[in-house]
Amino acid sequence: MADTPELGRLERFALRYLERAYGRVPARVDDAVHVLDTEERAQLRRIELGVVFRAGLIGAFTAAIGALVEIEASAILGDDPDAASFDQQLLFWAIVGPTVGVTAVLEIALLYWDGLRSVHRLAVAAGLPLFGDKDEPRTTALALARAALELPNPRTAKGIDAHREASKLWLASVGLLYKAKVGLTAFLAKALIRRAAGRSLLRAWLVWVAVPVTAFWDAVVAWRVIREARLRALGPSAATELAEALFPRDGSRDALTEDARVAAHMAVGGSIVSTHDQHPNLLALLDAIDRGLGHVPEGVPLDDTRLFRERFVALTEAERDRVLEVLMVASVMDGRISRGERKLVQELQTLAGRSGLAGLHALRRRFVRGEPLTRDDVTNALGARR
Repeated sequence: MADTPELGRLERFALRYLERAYGRVPARVDDAVHVLDTEERAQLRRIELGVVFRAGLIGAFTAAIGALVEIEASAILGDDPDAASFDQQLLFWAIVGPTVGVTAVLEIALLYWDGLRSVHRLAVAAGLPLFGDKDEPRTTALALARAALELPNPRTAKGIDAHREASKLWLASVGLLYKAKVGLTAFLAKALIRRAAGRSLLRAWLVWVAVPVTAFWDAVVAWRVIREARLRALGPSAATELAEALFPRDGSRDALTEDARVAAHMAVGGSIVSTHDQHPNLLALLDAIDRGLGHVPEGVPLDDTRLFRERFVALTEAERDRVLEVLMVASVMDGRISRGERKLVQELQTLAGRSGLAGLHALRRRFVRGEPLTRDDVTNALGARR
C-alpha cells in the first residue's frame, strides 16, 4: 500500500501493519457486522479482557525496571539522600533519567503493538472487512488504527468543525488532565504512604508505588482503546442499516421536503458539535444519509446548531419526528451520550412535543452490546407525546 501523504507516520505505519495482518487472516463476512451473536460476543469479550490484562502486565514490568534501577542507584546518595551533594544528585539522575526515558518508550511501543494486534483480532472476530478493492477507501481501517494508537479524530470533516461551539479553555483542560493522570495518581499514592508509614519504611516502599499505578492506568487505557475500537468496528454497518430503516426505498423518503432533508443532515452535524468530536461512526452515518437523501445544497452550515433549531421548528410534525430519529441515532453512534447531546435532544423533544430520555439510553445499550437495531427501537427512543 502506498503511503498517504496527508497521514502522520504513526497512522501510515498502523495501516501497513493492519493491511499485512489482514492479508494473513482476512475477516469473514457472513452477516451484519454490527449484530453480534453469542459466540462473537464471547470471543470479543476474551479479546478485550486479554488486552486489559496484558496492558497491566506491560505497565507493571516497565515500571518495575525503573524501580529496580532507582533502588540500585540510590546507594550513590548515601544514607541520607536529603543531604546528598550536587555531584551525587547529578550522578543519580544521570542513571535514573535515561532509564525512565527508555522504559517509557518501551512501554508505549509494547502497548501500541499489542493494541494494533488486538484491533485486528477484534475485526476478524466481528467479521469486519478492513480492506477490500485496491481503490476502496480505507476509512474503517484508519479509524481502528487511530483508536489503537489513541490518536485524536480530525477536527474538521465534510464542512463540520467539531470545536465550533467548544470552549478553548475546556479543551485545553481536558487534554492536560488526561496527560497528567499517571503522574497525579502516583503523587497522591506517595502522599498517602508518607502519612501512613514510618520514615524508615518510606525509602523502601515509595519507589514501588509507580508499579501498581502504571499497571492500573495502562489497563484502564487499554480498556478504553479496545472498547472504542469495538464501537468503530460496529459503526459503519449500523449506520448504513439504520439510515435505510429511517429512509426506506418505498417512496416515503421522496415525500420529505428539502428543508427536512437538510435538517436530517444537520442533526448529525449537531451531534458532532455537541460532542466536540468528529467520531468516524458519525461520519459514516452522514455518508449513509447522503446516499439515502442526496447531498445538501452547497454552503449550508451543518455545524450551526442555532440554524438547525430554526429549521427544525419550521418542519411538519411528521418531519420533526423523522429528524429527531436521526438525532437519536447520531447521539448513540459513538457509544456514549454527552451532556451536550442530551441538552440538544431535550430541546428538540420539547419543540416536537415529546419528552423522556429512557428510550435513548436503551438505544445506546443495544448498539454497544451489538444487538439488532430496528426502526421500532429508534421510534421508541423519541419519547412520549406530551
